[in-house]
Amino acid sequence: MAHVMTSTALTVRAAQVDDEIRLANALMADAYGNGTPSRAAWLESSGRREAERDREHTRIALAGNDMAGTVRITTETLRIGEARLKVGGLAWAAVSPRHHRKGVELALFRDAHSYLRANGYHLSMVFANNEFLRKFDYAKTCEEFAYDLEVADPPVSVNRNLRVRRVKPGDIASLQRLFQSNYKSVDCTLLRTRAHFSCKWSQFAQARVLTDARGKVVAYVLPRRDSDSLCIDEVGVESLALAGDVCNLAASVARENYLSRVSFLIPPAHTFSPVLSAKCESRGSIAPGEKSGMMAFMDIGEALESIIPEWENLVARSPLRSERCELSLVVGERCYRIRANRSAVDVSDSAGTNKFSLTAREFMQLITGFLTPEEIYHARRRMLAPDGRLLLKVLFPNRNAYVPRFDRF
Repeated sequence: MAHVMTSTALTVRAAQVDDEIRLANALMADAYGNGTPSRAAWLESSGRREAERDREHTRIALAGNDMAGTVRITTETLRIGEARLKVGGLAWAAVSPRHHRKGVELALFRDAHSYLRANGYHLSMVFANNEFLRKFDYAKTCEEFAYDLEVADPPVSVNRNLRVRRVKPGDIASLQRLFQSNYKSVDCTLLRTRAHFSCKWSQFAQARVLTDARGKVVAYVLPRRDSDSLCIDEVGVESLALAGDVCNLAASVARENYLSRVSFLIPPAHTFSPVLSAKCESRGSIAPGEKSGMMAFMDIGEALESIIPEWENLVARSPLRSERCELSLVVGERCYRIRANRSAVDVSDSAGTNKFSLTAREFMQLITGFLTPEEIYHARRRMLAPDGRLLLKVLFPNRNAYVPRFDRF
């Protein structure tokens, strides 16, 4: 379906020909390349191939025949427990210097949201820290976490049968297996396919792997130098028995770069976090920097339908598993009635009992666990029946939403 938005100054639509894709890529590379050829090369290679496969995902703003701005849509699958939601990522929004302060970015986001809603996306996601995004009800949902390890610390154990080497494209299947195993309990991760690794391989090329005596990849770390410390953006381990070897590997990479500290940037729900909690200094949730994960609803009703499998799982493990109760969430001018009937959950676009009002931004933070029901409940000073309040608490547990840097766009 083609979407075209026009105003007296701009026409916003999908890129249609190769030349428009080329100009959009060049604009994005100028905005985000930071003078490094690798970023621009990725936009011209993998980024161009993605755009040519579905040109409607490259949205452009034209002022006459001049390319005023562009944004790219990526299609992702986001996991919240047992739920899977279709997410439209908005990446590399760029405006030509000749068209700054002319409403180009606003027009691009309106057009992109129109496209996402028309094509069945549940949510939109961006990685930015921009007050502009509040106009579209984007809410901060993801946090950053760090565990700091002094390089001088001795390893817990060292397995002499293990070998260290740089990652190779032939390791992708092993990397995918370890990632799925280690991040399975981390909410708001994006499902990662082999294509994710292939298209962004240049960003993974610095990874180191541990192999056993048979050459099997049993662990990996993805290092990145950041001022005075080595950041480990991602860790995958086949067994916690390898914890000492992984810490030793990270420390050795730090020494190669003349750094005295390693920061493991992984969330508390990661398989490796208990080891780091015992061994390292934990900074818990830290400042998000410039690319905080933010999300907004594109279709609340359909999003809630997709979350039902997770809600049924939560209710089945709660004191409400044999009860009947309901909750009516009033979001803006819409009401969503959630009923739990002996672990079966259904959602309807209607009013019921136990009404609880909140904004779309608060609702997004509630679903992703960034805010707890208690935080909103006390701020609202609402009165709910005991069963409604318990259902609210069961459906919306505290979560540590996190997206690894490799999957950010």
